[in-house]
Amino acid sequence: MLEKTRAITLHGLKYGDTGLVVHLYTEAHGRQSYFVKGAFSKKSQIKSNLFFPLSLLELEVYHKPSSQLNKIKEAVLTPQLLTIHSNPYKNAIAIFISEVLYKVLREEAANDSMFNFLFNSVCMLDLHHDSPSNFHLVFMCLLAKQLGFFPTNNYSSVNKFFDLHEGFFVSQHPSHRQCMGAGMSEIFSELLGTNYENSAHLPIDRMMRASMLDAIATYFYLHMHGIGQFKSLQVLHDVFA
Repeated sequence: MLEKTRAITLHGLKYGDTGLVVHLYTEAHGRQSYFVKGAFSKKSQIKSNLFFPLSLLELEVYHKPSSQLNKIKEAVLTPQLLTIHSNPYKNAIAIFISEVLYKVLREEAANDSMFNFLFNSVCMLDLHHDSPSNFHLVFMCLLAKQLGFFPTNNYSSVNKFFDLHEGFFVSQHPSHRQCMGAGMSEIFSELLGTNYENSAHLPIDRMMRASMLDAIATYFYLHMHGIGQFKSLQVLHDVFA
């Protein structure tokens, strides 16, 4: 069946000499995989450069529910991103976010709430005028909310340690190592209550940002089993260093 849908690019892998397998998160059917014949060929109407990480697309696709690899008839960038792929900081964030989504989004069914959140987040990153250095931290927290394991923000002068296992703040540092220290926990509580527009104003320096990102990634590993490590973490650390 021929269908139209919006989509967000998660990952692409070259297949053979000119083919491309792309993994997309679609508005109509959730996560889907497509084969693009001749994507690296000069004569192809659907070029590989349409499928950079987090590219926003309008597609016409052949969809068979029983098929694990469908085909794309037409693809158009809509809207065209203006800064994400040219700004090195935003591009590093896009690579990281696309890897996270590639690993955590598994549902092959429409989810309007998730799609709209992701679509709007990509647009916000593209239009973000302030420093994007904390954008991915806010994104990860909001993504955890969409996935159903948003941390409980019960921080106080008593509950001042965030337990990554439990997902809430506790009064004493637990015996295990998966816990934020008091200073980071206070900032994390602020992070949980902020949005993209205000993310640049969070009091997070380079060292704290790197440690916070590692802790949030660990939180995902603990609450989504089997997703593996986020390899692009190091890319972000290097770029924002």
